[in-house]
Order: sequence, then structure tokens, then C-alpha cells
Amino acid sequence: MVLKNYLQDYGGQEISRIVQIPLLIIFVVGIFFIAYFVTRLILKSRGAYFTILRILGLDKENTKRILDIELFSVVSIAYVLVLGFFTLVSQRIVEIEYVRSLIQYLTLQDYILLYAILLFMAFLLSRRFARRLFKKSAMVTFREEA
Repeated sequence: MVLKNYLQDYGGQEISRIVQIPLLIIFVVGIFFIAYFVTRLILKSRGAYFTILRILGLDKENTKRILDIELFSVVSIAYVLVLGFFTLVSQRIVEIEYVRSLIQYLTLQDYILLYAILLFMAFLLSRRFARRLFKKSAMVTFREEA
């Protein structure tokens, strides 16, 4: 069957889906990297705060817990905001047709997987930041942050 006839006979639904799924994957990966860099910048800006907590005597485990809770909160709030945006787009309150067409391919499993990936990323960033924070003494770290 010739591609031209295929498009005329079937309206291009399948070809449209073949094009939109890779674009959706690129979109999700792009959001992942943006979230990663934003979270990393947030942690860098909080370096002085955690260093002061160390100077005041907070141990490594409690610092890790605070980091985990803080990143979990940030990821959850950002995720809820994105879900709210997706809801507004899907109900046509916000008119972005391209995003609406991409959203229709996401299933509940995709949303759960995305949230799990974001939580895992936040956990890894938290551990990495805590390791860096405790590599040097509190006073050396504080002088570098100031």
C-alpha cells in the first residue's frame, strides 16, 4: 500500500500516533532534566542553611532526613502543579492543543511511573548532596558558601 493512499484512507491517525509518541518521550525526558537541574540549583542555594545546621550540631542522619523531606515536598508540589496544568489543558480551560494531544496518550501507569522516577531522582540528589556536605568540615564548607 502506498503511503499517500494510506493517509487518504485512514486519516493519518496511526502515523500521527507514531510521530507523537516519540515527541512525548522527548518531552518527558526534557522535563526530567529540567527538574533535575532545578532541584540541584535549589540544593546548592540551601548549602549555607545546611552548613549552619551542621555547625549547630545536627548529625548526618538527621540532615539526610531533612533533605529527604524537603526534596519530597518540592517534588510532590511540582508534580501536583503539573497535574493541575494537565487537567486545565485537557478540560480546555487552557488552550494548548499540542500539549492536550500529548496528554491523551498518558495513562495512569505513566503518571505513577513519572512520579516514581521523580522521587527516585530526588532521593539520589539528596544522598549526593549530603555526601558532599559532610566531605569537609562544617567551618570549611561554611567559608566556601559565604
